[in-house]
Amino acid sequence: MLAPLDPCGEWAETLQLNGENGGMVPLTMRQTQPDGRPPGGRIEVTIEPSVRIDNGRSGIYVSVNDHYEIAQPNSNGSSCVKLLKFLEDDFESSIKRADGIVNHIMSLAAKD
Repeated sequence: MLAPLDPCGEWAETLQLNGENGGMVPLTMRQTQPDGRPPGGRIEVTIEPSVRIDNGRSGIYVSVNDHYEIAQPNSNGSSCVKLLKFLEDDFESSIKRADGIVNHIMSLAAKD
């Protein structure tokens, strides 16, 4: 579902999707400048085989990176103040968004 084989054409028929000879590797989706945040800001969601569950053959690992960036950092400390303000203002909504993304991806397994 996360990495459909149809776009691979005939090659897909030769893949052995058993986790030892073939299968999905990390897949990352990116949203740039979400919510009108400054340039460099992004949300990246990576889905990859789990190294903790069945040696990557049946489990997945999902990570969400809600990245904030200061365009021109400076040495007088104001860049740190801006980053801390981002954390203070957006931490709860970032956690809620990440939980929603992870929960949705995990709900896909229940649909099988």
